[in-house]
Amino acid sequence: MTASGIVATITNTALAQQQYFTAKLSGGNEVPPITSKASGIATFDLNAAGTQMKYTLNVTDIDHVIAAHIHTGKTTENGPIVVNLFIPAKATGKVTGSLAQSSIKSTSLSGPLKGKQMPDLISLMKNGQAYVIVRTAQNPPGEVRGTITVG
Repeated sequence: MTASGIVATITNTALAQQQYFTAKLSGGNEVPPITSKASGIATFDLNAAGTQMKYTLNVTDIDHVIAAHIHTGKTTENGPIVVNLFIPAKATGKVTGSLAQSSIKSTSLSGPLKGKQMPDLISLMKNGQAYVIVRTAQNPPGEVRGTITVG
């Protein structure tokens, strides 16, 4: 194997690693902040090919959930929806535990990411430009929110 072949192999191996992301959700992270007893955590696991990301959204002490999304935007601003994580037919009852789990593919992307690929979403997540929000009937703009971070 040539030196360039070794470099290409090392580079491809480094690029093909799974990546993990998390978001810790609270009412204090909302814009503007709200007081809420609810909290949550979202975890994301990007496959090695970078084409699909499994997610789990766990919440504590939240009632009447009407939606959960990933939005693009800084921690101090409200931005557009880029992925729907949970859209129930009607508001939930009280939830403590798993609210949603599924996977995200490029076909899941919406808003400014519609028609784009997974690396576009991943770039936002890596740069602190994406957040998870859970909306309730009591707080339709958002009950809990958390910026997505690496790890």
